Amino acid sequence: MNKYQYLLSSFGKRLKGQPSYCPHCKQPEAQGRSVDTKYTVTRLIECTNCHLLYRTPADSVQEAHAFYQEEYEQGYTTGMPDDATLKQLLSAGFSNTERDYSRYVALMDALKVPRSAKVLDFGCSWGYGTYQFQQAGYAATGFEISQPRCKYAADKLGVDAHHRYEDLGSGYQVFFSSHVLEHVDSIADVWNLARRVLAPGGFFIGYTPNGSEAYRQANFRGFHLSWGLKHPNLLQDRFVEKLADGLPALVSSTPHALDAIAGWDQKSTVRLDTSGWELLLIIRK
Repeated sequence: MNKYQYLLSSFGKRLKGQPSYCPHCKQPEAQGRSVDTKYTVTRLIECTNCHLLYRTPADSVQEAHAFYQEEYEQGYTTGMPDDATLKQLLSAGFSNTERDYSRYVALMDALKVPRSAKVLDFGCSWGYGTYQFQQAGYAATGFEISQPRCKYAADKLGVDAHHRYEDLGSGYQVFFSSHVLEHVDSIADVWNLARRVLAPGGFFIGYTPNGSEAYRQANFRGFHLSWGLKHPNLLQDRFVEKLADGLPALVSSTPHALDAIAGWDQKSTVRLDTSGWELLLIIRK
């Protein structure tokens, strides 16, 4: 679906008066707060209950599933490399590429996650992150809803990758996602899955575009570009704190200070600087 098809579809949904509500807590759109608009047709609404920012008109579950199975393309993230390119990437260990996961390994080191820990890479695309986690010593498993990308991860990179929730098992010490939660039709379903498969004391770690007020104030243009067709959800610090519901949590943004994260007691809720472009959320089960 290109931009014009997306706008036409959104306009049609507006004409039909399609009911809209928060995809997380189901609060009606009318009770939310309009934060931003695009092309007069699509709006970004802040739910006044759970504080998720979400795009309206929304896609149906069927539309979202079809989009990510067949249509979604975002360059390096989803484009599966040919054999020659993959060989070069593996030879370099993905070092100094757009999908170098060394910063995520450093984050888990700061959280004192053992290098042998069981890690679920949720939304693993074609497996580059799961592969790097394995190379760092973690017992890593990937989950990817797109069957072609999941198959590529298993066949070409040799990683343990699955596309069905029921195949994931349990006992993970880390449930990790990088730029996934902004795409899913139900963050609640992902959070419920994480709580089911995480071991006690395990970490729910996510990186997403940042919808926090501090970032809106610092860079509204960047904020405005952070939501739309490909990003129906936009998470913010207040949403993460509400999602944690009393569990220990840490919220920050990129760039973040690893020493401050390492100093977190993992028992309290801490909000560090959230004025950067990328939100980091950590919840401890």
